Amino acid sequence: MKLNKSIGLLALTVLLLTGCDNVNKLIKSNDSEAKYQAAVKYYDDGQYTQAIQLFENLFVQYHGKEHAEDIAWRYSTALMNIKDYFTAGYQFKNFYKRYPYSEKAEEALFLSAMCKYYESPEYNLDQQQTKEAIAAFESYVERYPQSTHVPEINQYLDELRGKLMRKAYEIAYNYYETEQYNAAYVSLGRFLNEYPDSPYKEKAMFYMLASSYEYGITDNRKVGLYGRTYKENVDDIRESPTLQMLDIQERHLARPLKTFDPFFTEKEIVPNQILDFDQFLSEVDMVVVMVKHDHIKANADKLKGKVVLDCCNILKLDGVYHI
Repeated sequence: MKLNKSIGLLALTVLLLTGCDNVNKLIKSNDSEAKYQAAVKYYDDGQYTQAIQLFENLFVQYHGKEHAEDIAWRYSTALMNIKDYFTAGYQFKNFYKRYPYSEKAEEALFLSAMCKYYESPEYNLDQQQTKEAIAAFESYVERYPQSTHVPEINQYLDELRGKLMRKAYEIAYNYYETEQYNAAYVSLGRFLNEYPDSPYKEKAMFYMLASSYEYGITDNRKVGLYGRTYKENVDDIRESPTLQMLDIQERHLARPLKTFDPFFTEKEIVPNQILDFDQFLSEVDMVVVMVKHDHIKANADKLKGKVVLDCCNILKLDGVYHI
């Protein structure tokens, strides 16, 4: 039994050494056709490392000749199969440029984007590759909007954008964790503007309010929210971000925030609503502009001396924090 095992191991070792020796001999050979046939056989047998060595050697010899397109395609896919995504993506992109009329051109562009996707790291790492993957998929869909790959690409895009969203939230939240409260409420506000439907929306709103409190407004009753409607210059409060924020504040901070909206000056519709703008300003130290009504632009001078967080980027006053 031991003798049989020893013979088997010896045979395997000889086979591996012979395989490596064969590749080296073929690389040194001037018989391009034999080299090509051997590379294809290695490729078809799933021996991609040996195939890659031969295809690399054949590139120059077959440039512009028969088998050149096949060599480029097999070389690219072999690289992808050994998970060398960086080089594979580069080669697929080159294939697309070099053979734009090939029946494989569309697939090459898709696979070059897939290589970017596979290189995308976890959300907590640098997301440059993620951004490049998104751009590559978007470019593909723009060129081939009817492709059968579009549904799966949309799933990949959701995943990739989710990483960017998570990364953006963690960066903004980290400012709060490290007690950089000014940067925290600006960054969290920017996050809310960029990702209004994020699953982190409620947390972002909470920490944005908490940051304003920590930043120097020692009593949240001195924080006022300007605007309650869902958009500027209307009296419709359906899906109002201000009302959502008030709900979060009530559940988490348990301190009332004052509110004012120029379209609701006769009847109180929410608790702690102030009906007069001047009275509103007299009772708060910080104003968070939630809606870009024309009214706030016309009365911007009255905000001097207040801490102002402009979530709408409409005020041009010095000292206003813009998101």
